Amino acid sequence: MTSRSFRFQGNDFTIRQLFGQGLVFAVFMICTGYLSFKPVYTVMQPDQTEIKLVVRRSGKLIGACQPVSAAELEQTPSNMRLPMICPREKSPIRVELFDNGLAIFAETLIPSGLHNDGVITAYKSVIRDSGPAEFQLKIKANPNSDSYSETHDLSLVLSSEYSLVLYYDDTGFHYSAPASQPNEVDASKRQDS
Repeated sequence: MTSRSFRFQGNDFTIRQLFGQGLVFAVFMICTGYLSFKPVYTVMQPDQTEIKLVVRRSGKLIGACQPVSAAELEQTPSNMRLPMICPREKSPIRVELFDNGLAIFAETLIPSGLHNDGVITAYKSVIRDSGPAEFQLKIKANPNSDSYSETHDLSLVLSSEYSLVLYYDDTGFHYSAPASQPNEVDASKRQDS
């Protein structure tokens, strides 16, 4: 007794092969469907909120440009003659973030790139309880210095419905506050010399 076969795109398939393939697909779909809603995974409790710190800043160049003497210019090939030689390396910065007086981020950030000449970047995500919060972001442009070059204070009431993003870049300190709570936000910026 021969089994009946079907031709599809130049290949012959028997009923047994088609049934087996359908059974494998059905098992795969049932497993995928089950795992799409079970087990239940909770990222945060209902009374918690997420705080994200994003840093993207250019560091300051280390050193000043040096003029090149006429004798040195004569020794270099004509396509490489520059009147000034400027350093590429940028200085690292120290970033500290405090949440109600507790340090949640404190690192010295080094510029990216082979010669430390790229952008300084950092990302930190923290989950904390909702409610009143006082954040303080402290920046040291020179990590070897004892004083901070910038200090930013932020007071607000955190809701579990929103995430708070604290963003520090070349234009300064920014944050995302829910538009529904504009009266609860009080931010101040001060630069210490």
